[in-house]
Amino acid sequence: MTGLIPMVSISGSNAIPLQEKAVSVDMVADHDRFHPGDSIRIGFRFDVAEPWHLYWVNPGNTGMPTEVEWELPDGFRVGELHFPDPKRYSNAGMVDYIMEGEFLIWTTLQTSNDLKPGESVAISARVSWLACNQVCIPGDKHLSVPLMVANPGEAYSASSWAVVFDSLENQKLPKVISDPIQSAIQNDLLSLRLPLKEIGDSNLVDVYFFPFEPILEPSVPQTFEKEGNYLVLNARISGIVPNSNHPISGVLELSFADGSQQSITLKDVGLTETNSSLGEESPTSLFLFIALAFAGGLILNLMPCVFPVIGLKIMGFASRAGDSRSKIAFHGLAFTAGILLSFWILVAILQILRASGHELGWGFQLQNPVFVFFLMVLFLVFGMSLSGVFEFGTSAISLAKNQSAESGLGESFASGILATLVATPCSAPFLAPALGAAMTLPPAQSWVLFSCIAIGLALPYLILSLFPSALSRLPKPGQWMESFKQFMAYPLYGTVAFLLWSVLPHLDQTAQLDLFFSIPLLAMATWIWGRWNRPHLPRQIRTTAALIAVGVFVSGIWMGYPSNQENRWQPWSQEAVTTALKQGRPVFVDFTARWCATCQVNKRVSLASEKVLQSFHEHNVTKLRADWTKMDPVITQELLKHGKAAVPVYLVYFPDQPKPIILPELLTPQIIINTFDSHYGENRPPDVDSSDKGGI
Repeated sequence: MTGLIPMVSISGSNAIPLQEKAVSVDMVADHDRFHPGDSIRIGFRFDVAEPWHLYWVNPGNTGMPTEVEWELPDGFRVGELHFPDPKRYSNAGMVDYIMEGEFLIWTTLQTSNDLKPGESVAISARVSWLACNQVCIPGDKHLSVPLMVANPGEAYSASSWAVVFDSLENQKLPKVISDPIQSAIQNDLLSLRLPLKEIGDSNLVDVYFFPFEPILEPSVPQTFEKEGNYLVLNARISGIVPNSNHPISGVLELSFADGSQQSITLKDVGLTETNSSLGEESPTSLFLFIALAFAGGLILNLMPCVFPVIGLKIMGFASRAGDSRSKIAFHGLAFTAGILLSFWILVAILQILRASGHELGWGFQLQNPVFVFFLMVLFLVFGMSLSGVFEFGTSAISLAKNQSAESGLGESFASGILATLVATPCSAPFLAPALGAAMTLPPAQSWVLFSCIAIGLALPYLILSLFPSALSRLPKPGQWMESFKQFMAYPLYGTVAFLLWSVLPHLDQTAQLDLFFSIPLLAMATWIWGRWNRPHLPRQIRTTAALIAVGVFVSGIWMGYPSNQENRWQPWSQEAVTTALKQGRPVFVDFTARWCATCQVNKRVSLASEKVLQSFHEHNVTKLRADWTKMDPVITQELLKHGKAAVPVYLVYFPDQPKPIILPELLTPQIIINTFDSHYGENRPPDVDSSDKGGI
């Protein structure tokens, strides 16, 4: 947009003199007078100096959205904000959605009916933004525009901004398409289907959809194709997955062969089909956990090593009780009590271990990457067992067969404990979710959870002891049990994928790759164990296979173990700088933020370089990171102290120099290496802690 009214530059509150003209903003309206109840168009006029840019309502991979916080008089309401069409900005594989130059962000203001003629009101708002150009400067400004209530019947003219608002309103209203736009999600791809006849010119060379919400992965190219009279755009889903209750809105940008462009604002496009593996929500309700626990206990009875036990047990009860129905029922109750007690013993052991872990400073929380890793290993091993790669013990059947017919409720009670403990190894895969929940839920909820599993497991025994004649209606054991068991492995594999996703943010890229490679190693170890550690094979083969399997398994654990490399960068503080310098160690400080694109590029290209990490290690550098993502005022003051008001900023301190060296915003590995080599030459600082070897 060009030709707007000139205005005095107003900079963000965090700017410094050298950069104060990067962004200027003012608040404008199409009328300065109104009758009560009138609608007024009001907006924020930005002028962003080249080569700076701001971020759209959906910033893309990095950056922060430009936002407005209103301060309205009573009875006033504002509508939806309208933004200019964004542009794509690519940087080292990341794609951001930006706004440049001179533009207007606007909305419609509904005034109050309860106003007196001649009354003056002020419409105020605080606007915040992030301006970037190699470095990023967050800015904000409190703005206000005065309005006057006109007398009844008084005529008044529009401001010079009315023409601009008229033009923008015509551009931004959603284009009416007679044939409804369709959207669907299939295999994590969003498909938008538009009729070509409504677009006007079918000679398209590029189509791109900018969603208002971060539902798509900006760095993955979008593709389009023509299907008959329709244009179909495909884009990769990321983050929030839309559903029938969450319609899609955004800007569709069409580029034609003659160089022209057309933008269509799509509003509330509903989904016609959804089939996606993303966005699954984990159970958060205790009642849902209880239902799953009870169902899991019932499912345990369908395992090949448990199902045949049910009939044998009930027949054993009947032989002990002399076919007396009431006595059979009492034996069933005693057996059920034994199962309950065995599960209570198990949860008590887990709670003791958990309490001991807390005393040692070990937090059994899903935020702990080490805990999540071992939980992932547990589920993976159990899943491989369900898939038939190897088998846990099957002693439950033999135990049931070898029971004597001696009378006594105490023996049935003890039999319930023993049978459960012996059957647990072969049914352990279904206990994995309960074990994980027991180490994350509060103690009382863990007790309830395990009790529900026990009740689910014991219920068939209890019912059949009350109604022994129902034994004849049980399905016969057969191949269906093995198929069912293998099918149930896939929910565990899905859990492994979720845990893998949750632990990745704690690791740098190298550690993530190691974690991915550890999974096939762990799976291979279970395969070796199941393939060559069978009872019918010679002992030498079984022993060799066991040793190899253990070795491969340990290698997988060693490779995938989260070393938490992200934390090898210590949090910045002036005290940490002073302490390291007193120890004679140089200090490298990285002032960064998640929304800073240049920061992320420097991390990938320079700070993660093997040569740079080796240089840090050789010179025994203390690495400190000042995270400015949340606008920490202490970090802000430190930046201003060094004449900066933006990130990235890189400082290098040496013990024998009073002031730090400020490195360029755009780093290369050689810049960092040369900084240390030129200072020390052949000398090395004292080796205070040689175990710190990098990581980003």
